[in-house]
Amino acid sequence: MSRLKVLLASSEVYGFAKVGGLGDVAYALPKALRSLGVDARIIAPMHRKKGRKVGTINVKLGKRDVQAEIYLSRVNSVPLYLVGGGGYFPRNQIYGYEDDFERYLFFSKAIVEFLKGYNFWKPNILHLNDWHTGLTAAYVKSEGLPIKTLFTIHNLGYQGDVDTSKLNLLSLREDITDLIIHNNRINPMKAGIVLSDAVNTVSVKYSREIQTPEFGFGLDSVLREIKDKLYGIINGVDYSVWSPFRDPYIYRKYSTRTLERKEENKKMLSSEMKIKPSDRPLIGIVSRLTHQKGIDVFLEAIEEFLEDRTVSLVLLGTGEDYIENKAKAICDEFSDVVGISIKYDEVLAHKIYAGSDMFAVPSRYEPCGLTQMIAMRYGSVPIVRNTGGLSDTVIDPNENKNCARGFKFESLDVEAIKKALSRAIDVYENDREYWKILQLNGMRADFSWRGSARKYLALYKRLLSS
Repeated sequence: MSRLKVLLASSEVYGFAKVGGLGDVAYALPKALRSLGVDARIIAPMHRKKGRKVGTINVKLGKRDVQAEIYLSRVNSVPLYLVGGGGYFPRNQIYGYEDDFERYLFFSKAIVEFLKGYNFWKPNILHLNDWHTGLTAAYVKSEGLPIKTLFTIHNLGYQGDVDTSKLNLLSLREDITDLIIHNNRINPMKAGIVLSDAVNTVSVKYSREIQTPEFGFGLDSVLREIKDKLYGIINGVDYSVWSPFRDPYIYRKYSTRTLERKEENKKMLSSEMKIKPSDRPLIGIVSRLTHQKGIDVFLEAIEEFLEDRTVSLVLLGTGEDYIENKAKAICDEFSDVVGISIKYDEVLAHKIYAGSDMFAVPSRYEPCGLTQMIAMRYGSVPIVRNTGGLSDTVIDPNENKNCARGFKFESLDVEAIKKALSRAIDVYENDREYWKILQLNGMRADFSWRGSARKYLALYKRLLSS
């Protein structure tokens, strides 16, 4: 059998243009696939000019012909095709424009024209990601292209839907158009779900959760209808970037054999964040400060512990004003035990993972989550809501005492969080031997991309044999 060829389409790629976890996946998964013998490549919008121009293709948007320029570059040793032109790409930001639907429609159609027009490399699998590429599946189906499609849902909460006044831009067959309308709106997320050959989410539990009204964002009935082609594959962690024994950004490198050095990182982090050093547990948060992440409720729950000086808190992130303001107010009130940084700071993130004893991820929903897996690698014990990928990756002592590596709580409310915090603090203060077991279990857990890539490879092969 000839070498498997996979083209992964993503709106963002770490090392080139990134906003969230999608960029990390697009960066790491193709390289992991290549290590397994797959000829994996990436196609993305040209958010900034890079590489050499390899061609021009025509993209039809309604009655307009728009020229798309294709550039070839590399990222993480993987070939990267970049799509620009039409005034859509590049721009200063990846998202946030009034014409975002049109921009990513242009990108989606350009992918199909690229597949049709370039004969030097023909992939067997087109791996689409989130709503920005969902309409690509519609055009592949509409034009009958001989390629299998996999659509990965990273976050169902963002669907890219617009009103039907934009239908004139699509030029799709009527039967295909009917399938991408949801609640009288064009829905690219639905297009990817319904028209791809297979669909996966980035954790097993999230694949089940999105079939319910609570997590389905209005598409739960659609997802129940396609459940036989719906899978869950957890994202991986890039251990070349996230490992305490080789991390160039932390104060003192350490491993499972030298875990006592983590305490030095805690002292240095406390000093940098202007927190009084002490024996109390230090809780870390590295997160977008948005409604989804549940930080607003966590900050309310932790106030009592801060008031008693039972814990310290270090928080890094940016987001919605009301959560940022809540974090600032808590820092002002408890300045001796709270340090915050309202910005994006990759270096400080590394230091927080290394210097914290516990790590909070209280998400309302979490398709996968990377921060809890990174925290475990650094021996920071996660306290998480029992949802999505958090549920799949963290084991609570009540589930399996010997294999435990964190603490879970069910409902996102103040009392549930307080109970989880109290359980974690109790072990930290009164059973250091078991606390070390929790740390070591987390540090030894394997969430590498190679394991995730093997599961994707198995799914690709299943698609090709069907």
